[in-house]
Amino acid sequence: MNYPIILVPGLLASMGDDIVSGTGDFDFGLAQYAYEPMLENLQTMGFKRDQNLFVAFYDWRKQNRLSAEKYLIPTIEKAKNQTGSKKVNLVCHSMGGLVARAYIQSNLYKYDVDKLIMIGTPNAGAVKAYYFWQGGEIPSNEGFGNLFHNLLWEGYTWLHKIFKGLRDSITVKRQLVPSVKELLPSKNYGDFLFTVKNNSYGDFIPQDRMVEQNTFLNDLNNRFSEIYKKGVNVYSIVGNGVKTERFIRVVKNNRGNSPEWIDGKPDDVVYTDSGDGTVITESATAIYGKTNYIQGDHLEILKNCKDTLAMILNKRIHNRRRFNNTRKKHSLCTILARNSKEIYMESKGRKVDIKSIQNRRYGNLVVNNIGKSISSIIINLEEINNVKITFIPMKDKKSNILVLKRSDTNDINERNEIQTSDVFTLEI
Repeated sequence: MNYPIILVPGLLASMGDDIVSGTGDFDFGLAQYAYEPMLENLQTMGFKRDQNLFVAFYDWRKQNRLSAEKYLIPTIEKAKNQTGSKKVNLVCHSMGGLVARAYIQSNLYKYDVDKLIMIGTPNAGAVKAYYFWQGGEIPSNEGFGNLFHNLLWEGYTWLHKIFKGLRDSITVKRQLVPSVKELLPSKNYGDFLFTVKNNSYGDFIPQDRMVEQNTFLNDLNNRFSEIYKKGVNVYSIVGNGVKTERFIRVVKNNRGNSPEWIDGKPDDVVYTDSGDGTVITESATAIYGKTNYIQGDHLEILKNCKDTLAMILNKRIHNRRRFNNTRKKHSLCTILARNSKEIYMESKGRKVDIKSIQNRRYGNLVVNNIGKSISSIIINLEEINNVKITFIPMKDKKSNILVLKRSDTNDINERNEIQTSDVFTLEI
């Protein structure tokens, strides 16, 4: 059956007024760089956006059950009504797979999903969530997927500060993004924290003794057989071969009633190569299904899984384009500009009006609007350099500019925030 497709993106991959007031209707926001190629891949299989291909954007800050009820279910209903189909196929990346499971394993399920395709979904959780939930920190970069997620986090928090104001306390951060708790390692993951003993490895801390536990995933995984009883066909596309955090060595928190690092402050990390840089393979395959392994990190697998996805969906690929899947070092520059009337880029003797190429890819640039006043520019520095970007502010308004330059070689690690009422030129 040619059921319609619903793409359910991951953490940070939806932006709109529901998340940050003033950013407009839902779209991929800063994550357009990663997800537009995925939509292009699906379109080469014959799917057409808003005809039989839909995106279930959602407020990824909220608990997954709320996201399923408020955003995923209405998108499924829209797809069924528009196509006349009784079922849909869900193609889910990362947290998107948990949103889908929250629906399928709930009493709200209407037996309207044929295939659940999860790409890099942390079905047993991921240790990277520990850093934010317990300490409010963003973990260090290891690989391109995590590099880009780091840029997304910083861009999101800057937007939130610009529009609302964001305080730094761990309590406020947890209230702002409660969904991160539902990404913590579950009991299926096993014990993942261990202590220091005589300046070496000590004992593991049993999850049952931890203060912060992932009750959401523990519950879903205790009832995972419901998915098969409801007739859903499960597929997992799993990233592999990338250095991924497996265990965390911690020093016990001795600061009394402090909410930070209540289960222990990270002191060291144990890695595995069986993962995608964010999710270990054992987590991605924690529930039974047909599994396909893809070389690449958490975001690269979105592009690299094209052939596998076509096979699962029983589709032929038209207008095939070959991608070089060889991993290489990456560098990105992300720029967010608020209240800029005009933006021009000069490189190799060419001058480009950034405002004229909004909401699409242009060579090595990805440019889009976020609401009425924010422009987002992502530049692949591997392919372009010696760039000058000139920002001309709106009349009688200050222009806020955030520049983030990151590399997975750590030779670039810059953050600049500029506020100006005058014409400003940035050299990259």
